[in-house]
Amino acid sequence: MNLDYNIYLELAAIPLDIILCIFLNLRYKKKTNINIAFKRFAFFVMIATMLDVATAIVTSAHALVPNPLHYVFNTADSFFASLTGIFFIKYIRVYVRNSEFKRRYVTTQVLLAINVFLLFTNPVTHLVFSYDNNGNYIHEVLFVPVAYGFPILFFVIGCIFMFVHWRHYRRIQVVTMACAVVITTTVFILQMLFFDDVLITFFITSLGVLVIYLSLESPDYERLLETMNELHEFRLREVAYGKI
Repeated sequence: MNLDYNIYLELAAIPLDIILCIFLNLRYKKKTNINIAFKRFAFFVMIATMLDVATAIVTSAHALVPNPLHYVFNTADSFFASLTGIFFIKYIRVYVRNSEFKRRYVTTQVLLAINVFLLFTNPVTHLVFSYDNNGNYIHEVLFVPVAYGFPILFFVIGCIFMFVHWRHYRRIQVVTMACAVVITTTVFILQMLFFDDVLITFFITSLGVLVIYLSLESPDYERLLETMNELHEFRLREVAYGKI
């Protein structure tokens, strides 16, 4: 069977995702908020990458696969892409504790609900994608906003949140995130306009998770933050004691 998509970049990323997820679960046992958020984000990236590759294979089968199964795979693929963005937001937000988050959290959930509604009603409405009698994949009027727009939007929301609350993050995190925004946006635009038959989205995402782990965010980082806070409080007490 000839594939309609070049799956090899994402296919190569899957073993890296699996190894990282196994390592995180074996090595890091402390159930801190940052550890949990990072593990979940890495896990959903792994599942989304696998599903994206599987969907490309199923879609390439055309009439060999019944259309209802085509709808199942492509709906799940888009849904998990958005879930990956949601868990990225949760990971970014776990550093900051603020009462205003409830309102912003509701906004994110509303956007996800709209995305889910459009995807799961698509087999009836055919507003996002459809298939002809030969099993050919057809992009409908809402394909780009739903398939690309929502995942990108969730990624942007997470980035904006970090930039607004930049004091809660290390400088290297903010700088690297700014570079990631430029690179990811460029890749998305190039894929949508010129390389829509190359699966690269989750390849870039998988590399991003690996970069976060290796150079920016060991899941034990919260322990370092706690130690730094304790040292800061100790110094404040020393200063206060010296003034008595």
